[in-house]
Amino acid sequence: MKFSFRNIILTLSILFVAGCQSTDKFNYSAADTPMTFERGGVFIGDNVAERYRIDYDAIRAGADKHQGKEWSAAYTLAKLDELDAKLGPGETVPLIVYMHGCAGIVIPSLRHVDALTKLGDYIVASPNSFARPRPVSCRSAGDTDFQVMQDSRSWRRAELAYAMNELLTHSWVDRNNIFLIGHSQGGTTVLDYSGPARIKGRVTMHGGCSVGSLTILEDNTRPDEQILGFHSGEDPWYQNYQSGCPHVVKRHPNGTLIYESDDNTHDLVAKKKYWEILAAWIRKHTDR
Repeated sequence: MKFSFRNIILTLSILFVAGCQSTDKFNYSAADTPMTFERGGVFIGDNVAERYRIDYDAIRAGADKHQGKEWSAAYTLAKLDELDAKLGPGETVPLIVYMHGCAGIVIPSLRHVDALTKLGDYIVASPNSFARPRPVSCRSAGDTDFQVMQDSRSWRRAELAYAMNELLTHSWVDRNNIFLIGHSQGGTTVLDYSGPARIKGRVTMHGGCSVGSLTILEDNTRPDEQILGFHSGEDPWYQNYQSGCPHVVKRHPNGTLIYESDDNTHDLVAKKKYWEILAAWIRKHTDR
């Protein structure tokens, strides 16, 4: 079964609208963190699915066994069950964990996950921060709630840490080839990760690591990792303050920054030229 852009839209966005709340009605609970992983999505590259004869009919049937779970969560768990069943001892697959931006699962995020899945040789996991009730910290360039944005840093770190811990319980995850990729706020989160997993590479796409004198990033990258950053000089989200993430990338010993001073997009990799740079970088640094 080949994944289409439509498949990924349906899987990732089903709970987005229900998960958004206004700040004054919000009551954060760490107990809700697991649903951001389960109700996100796990996507299997076509080459992986073909190599290990992944049975999507069995996955759909297996979802029924996860009683008490909302459908998208049950489907994610059933995919993990199928991977556990089909990959034997010593058989591993490279992993990409993708973190969306502060507005949630929106069109750029859907396209990123779709393109990463179409690389074919990776499992792509995409936690959904808005699968649980939480406020939106930004709605458009210049419309940002900085208090919520600062608070959400800890939520996003917890969501990524939980996803990583869950994925690492599966023996088929290639511990030598784990990539963290994030867009906008998610691009900050992937640089923040400090868990036990050995990260092969991190990609920050238009991340925001500081707001004026406020630092919203704890740089937890390691010297032996590969770091790739994308940033636009005229990005409308960073006209009132500096992103800070380009400096994080440039000072890393293995950092590569793709910077277009005259570009005004918040999503460089939407353009074929830059997507090809990202795809080639991932493949280059995958040791298989």
